[in-house]
Amino acid sequence: MSVHNPVNLEADAQNRLRALELSSFIVEAPAGAGKTELLTQRYLKLLQTVNSPEEIIAITFTNKAAAEMRLRILDSLIKAANQQKPLEQHKQITYDLSIKALQHGQSKGWQLIDNPSRLRIFTIDSLCAHLARQMPLMSRFGAQPRVTEDASALYAQAAEQAIALLENAEHSEVLKTALRYVDNDANKLKSLLIKMLEKRDQWLGYVQKHAQHEIDAQALTATLSYLIEQELAEVAQVFSLSVQHELMPLARFAAGNLPCEHSVSLLRDWD
Repeated sequence: MSVHNPVNLEADAQNRLRALELSSFIVEAPAGAGKTELLTQRYLKLLQTVNSPEEIIAITFTNKAAAEMRLRILDSLIKAANQQKPLEQHKQITYDLSIKALQHGQSKGWQLIDNPSRLRIFTIDSLCAHLARQMPLMSRFGAQPRVTEDASALYAQAAEQAIALLENAEHSEVLKTALRYVDNDANKLKSLLIKMLEKRDQWLGYVQKHAQHEIDAQALTATLSYLIEQELAEVAQVFSLSVQHELMPLARFAAGNLPCEHSVSLLRDWD
């Protein structure tokens, strides 16, 4: 048997009403606490304040969540239009808000139940696509944009276009440096660029942040030196001096019998 604290229930009810005010809120609650119902109520409350339903935009992460949200709002409006008042108290709040939203929409001629597409409930991707379709000239797509699940072909195309800038005077030195790094293997450079684009969320912000500022080479060198010293300090804690003295001649002998480009060859000067 569960026991509900009346004080907590009263605070919860007050917070739910407060979240319907025309202010910004962050709502945190566990699964099954009624967050979707609260969002539905807030959307219905906002419908009472605008000249057209397109002024309200709701954004979620998945198509499933967007479809559920749209269905909740439309179902609430239909029940209100048919005067199907629910018995649950929190549902009655939704019902009352739906009645007022319908009345406001009727005065504006919205006809939302007949035109549910006017409810702007998007995923992040679909919102971006929607905005791009509104400005075809500025987006310079040349055609209607679409969202793709697998962008590998686009990454490959972007990498090829980047390498093609080798003949461009402005970018040729950068590309020459990159090609020297991969022994002039254009295919390898293309592969690396594709991998970078796949993980651009991990580095794009850093590039944008520092694009307008001159790179401090001394600071970067100091940071790299610090990281190396930290790694060496951790290694030194693992290998005592006695162990190092035993391994040193063996490591030098192995390094001396390997090609210079081999990573272990660096240990020939271990001291």
